[in-house]
Amino acid sequence: MTLNSAASLAPSASPGSVFVFGPFQLSGKERLLQRNGEPLAISSRGLEILIALVERPGEVISHKELIDRAWPNVVVEDTNLRVHIANLRKVLRDTKTGPRYIMSVPGRGYCFVAKVDLTYTSGSLGWQSSLSAQTTDTHPTDALIFAEGQVQLGFQLLRNALATLQARRSDLAASEILGSGGRTD
Repeated sequence: MTLNSAASLAPSASPGSVFVFGPFQLSGKERLLQRNGEPLAISSRGLEILIALVERPGEVISHKELIDRAWPNVVVEDTNLRVHIANLRKVLRDTKTGPRYIMSVPGRGYCFVAKVDLTYTSGSLGWQSSLSAQTTDTHPTDALIFAEGQVQLGFQLLRNALATLQARRSDLAASEILGSGGRTD
């Protein structure tokens, strides 16, 4: 169990910002998730978790940070987070054989692996009209987005592991770890 503090929360989406990924549009201001323009039912805590993940695509967000974001100043079990992540995956139709948006990183947290576009609008509930084009649900595109997200996550995890190794042994050069053809960028 964790006691959460509101002081550690990350900022919410900017007013008027809309996150677009696959066939989904997410408005932090309107607190609304849509699929191809149709509103989807999602709990307020699930929505807060999704916003936290979508705000930082490709980055592993710790269990603690997500719990602090969705349950400020409340003691909750880690299972609460797992239940909400499972529900988000159902809403996003995120399966092992279909499109992937949320990836579990064992022992670390969760990562949003799809490409995210950010648009800004004014007004209320008419925000979907400001999108440049209606997204469509195409599985090849979703698979490509997932693969790109996995590659970006893999590079991030490798950079983190390299930094950890170098911090533990400062005299260890990157070339000794990665070999002569390895890249560190």
